[in-house]
Amino acid sequence: MRISAESCVFGHAVCLKRITVAVLLAFAWADSSAQQVVDGSRTPNLIPDSAAYRMVLLALSNPGQPSEEQIANQKARLAAIGLQEDDRQILLQQLVSFRAEYGSVTRFTNESARDFHKRRGEFVQSVRDRIKMQLSSDGWLRFEQYVWGEKAHMKTVVRLEEMNK
Repeated sequence: MRISAESCVFGHAVCLKRITVAVLLAFAWADSSAQQVVDGSRTPNLIPDSAAYRMVLLALSNPGQPSEEQIANQKARLAAIGLQEDDRQILLQQLVSFRAEYGSVTRFTNESARDFHKRRGEFVQSVRDRIKMQLSSDGWLRFEQYVWGEKAHMKTVVRLEEMNK
């Protein structure tokens, strides 16, 4: 699968074969803070939860008019989480809602990179909270463990000040 700048969602390239996620920060130019690349295969604990949940939600969700192949891939990825059918349906609904709202949340504005990241992080946190409230306790535990496990397949750029929090 070839990933072009046009296929990236505001700098996030998502390889759906194994939810291997590389974050290409298009907004790094606007922030002069010291940054460091974090490789989840070496230090998954340094991948921020907000980034991990955002990347997993992007990888699990489909665009508005998914192809049959995208639907089949999503079904396989969701099966890997091990949710009961009720929880799977709840998560699917949340993924549709997330993808529909994400575009407007990440639309480019004249705000600073810091404000953009804050707004995007707050949105992801609100989706995460909704999922947690709606899934069964077992479903939430499985989803959370899935996200943490996926950190080993992620790379992201983190501002050093965030790493020290």
